[in-house]
Amino acid sequence: MDTSGRPYALAYPSPTPSRFVLLLAALLSAGAFAGSQAHDRLHGDWLTVVPRCESEARERAAALTPAGRRELAGPGPVTVSGTEGQAGRYEAAMAEHALAGRCLEPHRRREAGYAFAGAAGAGTAGLAVLLLAPAVIERRRRLRRLGPVLPQAAARVAELAAESGMTRVPVVFLGAATLRDGYGYGRPGRYRIVLPQAVAVRWRSRDLFDPLVRHELAHIVHGDVTLAWLARSLGYVVAPMLVLPLVVIALSGDRGLLPGFLWRVVLLGATTALVSRALLRSREHDADLRAARAGGGPEGFTAILGRARACDALSWHRRLLAFHPSPARRRAVLARPELATGVTFLDAFAGAFLAALTIPLLTSGLTGLLFASGRTDLAVAAAAVLMGLLLGGSVGLGLWRSALLHRTASVQRAGAGGPGPPHAQGAAHGQVPAGETGRPRPAPGGGAGRSWPAAGGVAAGLVAGQLASLAQTDGNPSWTIVLVAWAGLGATALAAGLGELWADAAPAMARRASWMIALAVNWALFAVALWFGSQLNVLLDVGGWEITRWWMANMPLTWPATAAVAAPAAAATWALFAARRGGVTPAWLLESGEPRPWQAPGQAGPRGIVPIAVFAALAGIVAMLVFRLVMGPAGSDAVRLQRFFLSMWVCAAVVVAAALVIALASPRRGLGAALIAGPLAGLVAGAGYIGVDGLFGGRPTLILVAEVVPRPLLIGFVLVLFAAPAGLLVRRRGPGPRRRGRLGWWPAAAVLGLVAAGTVIAARVPLTGSGGPVPSPPGGTATRAEASYYIHDLAPELVSRFQDARTARAGIDADPDADGRTKAARMRTEVLVPLRALLADAQAYRPVGVETRAAHRDWVALVQAETGAFELLATAWETGDEAASREAAVREQEALRHLTAWGEKVTGDCATCLPTVAGGG
Repeated sequence: MDTSGRPYALAYPSPTPSRFVLLLAALLSAGAFAGSQAHDRLHGDWLTVVPRCESEARERAAALTPAGRRELAGPGPVTVSGTEGQAGRYEAAMAEHALAGRCLEPHRRREAGYAFAGAAGAGTAGLAVLLLAPAVIERRRRLRRLGPVLPQAAARVAELAAESGMTRVPVVFLGAATLRDGYGYGRPGRYRIVLPQAVAVRWRSRDLFDPLVRHELAHIVHGDVTLAWLARSLGYVVAPMLVLPLVVIALSGDRGLLPGFLWRVVLLGATTALVSRALLRSREHDADLRAARAGGGPEGFTAILGRARACDALSWHRRLLAFHPSPARRRAVLARPELATGVTFLDAFAGAFLAALTIPLLTSGLTGLLFASGRTDLAVAAAAVLMGLLLGGSVGLGLWRSALLHRTASVQRAGAGGPGPPHAQGAAHGQVPAGETGRPRPAPGGGAGRSWPAAGGVAAGLVAGQLASLAQTDGNPSWTIVLVAWAGLGATALAAGLGELWADAAPAMARRASWMIALAVNWALFAVALWFGSQLNVLLDVGGWEITRWWMANMPLTWPATAAVAAPAAAATWALFAARRGGVTPAWLLESGEPRPWQAPGQAGPRGIVPIAVFAALAGIVAMLVFRLVMGPAGSDAVRLQRFFLSMWVCAAVVVAAALVIALASPRRGLGAALIAGPLAGLVAGAGYIGVDGLFGGRPTLILVAEVVPRPLLIGFVLVLFAAPAGLLVRRRGPGPRRRGRLGWWPAAAVLGLVAAGTVIAARVPLTGSGGPVPSPPGGTATRAEASYYIHDLAPELVSRFQDARTARAGIDADPDADGRTKAARMRTEVLVPLRALLADAQAYRPVGVETRAAHRDWVALVQAETGAFELLATAWETGDEAASREAAVREQEALRHLTAWGEKVTGDCATCLPTVAGGG
């Protein structure tokens, strides 16, 4: 077999380990669910605790001060001045959620303990099975050690193990006479290999014995023996753990949860079996390629496969359950290694399904653990980060690997002067041998046009996983789970296009740096996608569109989101400028052969991206300018605020316009280049907004720049994430990028930018609000709860702080050793500082009820008058000014009148007094 220009498929790490870890995580989460079910059966009070806590949280949240709401809501988007009304609704919803969480904290912590115990028990039992399995396998299968029977064969295995870099030789056994293929098992440090007797007796044959042993050694070196057997061991443990709750529910009086729980367990078991078999087939290709490389070429191993029993005629469902790929498929992968790198629909579906199964259970467990710290918001983020790493490593990295290897194979064939051998011509045109069926099928992975199976698999897996999640057995999932799936679909599309850009720059990178950066970028991309999708899912469920739009407008001011989104954009920008004409195939991508000239980036280069981004941004700037001219000056602060956020949405819209146009101009790389064109258009449009605002009297301060720059970038990224699947519909025609005549693609960018900006302006009310006053919540129970809170909780705190200030003032006045300047200095530090803080808190609290608002208005006037009196008194002490002293006395009398009025409203018995309102009369 000719290996000239043969690509090295193992230059990037295989995604198989990430998929195994996802499977293990899903099995452990199933153990956690079994522990949670045990908690619910042993502690049946949760059915009454949850409604009670939610009801109490609703009433208490209605009576909170703004400062109290902010404290309970926890860290979140930074509020821009003027958005207090929208921020208040967001904070009120989050505060209610936090109060309910506090009430449920003991229950959740107890449940989290059971869940952790379930996961730990499953893991411990799985490890125990893994440790006991070798002895059971050897006894049941009557294996014999190879050394005493064939010492020469055992010595040859030791030589091959040393060649593979192993410091400890695995124990070799002889299998039964009927065994046709070898296999490995064991645990780290004590691996075993079982050889067929027909192979062991031919230990002198370098064409039969050596390739098979190298294949089994490759499994051990690669580390997939432990992962495969651990997954199998956990499956043995988790299966009965999930069956036990079924039996308990069936025997109990309440069988309402049985149908939902039953079909989820069946689906989990069936999917786990299919995924496990698919992973075992995938690792066979990895071991074949490693063994072929160690043996100096694929010829020897291909000869062994030629003797194997053919199973190509198996039906499709038998192929799905097979432990090994067919010999024909394995021979095809050995001939064309890039065929093993494709990410199929089943590969992507399996990874996304397992991630979606794990996220709700992981979030629930982390929420219980984080209740005490008050940072339950980190539970969703942590789950997204962990699953983003595994999904990015299994799907995203797989797509980048596929793009790189398919590019290498294409470059080497083209450089050799032809399409390659006849069996490879299909791959050159986007097809690969089917292996099991013998019929050609499209090549998976690589580029937006070829990534739709992987993208569709991720979306379908995320939907199915959320529907089948064991955490959903006690409720019906909302339609908003589609948002998580759509975000995953967009992230996969962006990853595929970004992988093509990364392949352009392959000659400029070292191997280790290339795959490590690739893993980090895909980790960030999928983690952000899962986090955005999960947040939108929760926000739309909790507070609807009004709270969601406020979160989206203010979320960009949180630096973690900005940093995470910047990683893919930075990688795309570097790859764009690192790609250069005249490069050749990197040596680390080749097993053998001479490097060939690398493909140039074409339309997705800087010359194609910059005009598209600039003209899309200019269209948005023109739209903003025309809108301001037509609408005239803003009549109120609310209208000015609405126009600010409208402009930010317009800037985000041109981000999407630029991204879609570059995706159309360069179908293969365009979705990767969209991560450059979009942010560039957003920056230009943001600068244009600052200029337009300056024309109408605004001042371009640094604060304005800091508020304007991040918003279009992150809002635009969210929109690009959800619009990216449209790029999968663009088909590549011909060998080069699409052409758009002499003018290029900038007219399309300008037109689409105008359309996007006009659409946003037309939809400004649902996107930014009406620009009118923020309506108050309805009265009734909330008003009574607010009055009760004011009397019993807030008023004592206010009086205590006020009295502390007056006591400090009296102590300063009575000090016989202090002169006037000393008294004035102490007044300003010991009295006025806490008094002004009290005044700020009092002004920040805005009651809903009319009666509470009237009483609190008197309190604010009291503190204002007292603050003014003390300021004048300090001046009188410092300067000896008698007029200031007399004015201070007048102010104190005014403060006393406000105190009297406030006290009557808070403690009186009139119809509008707060005790009457709190009592409901």
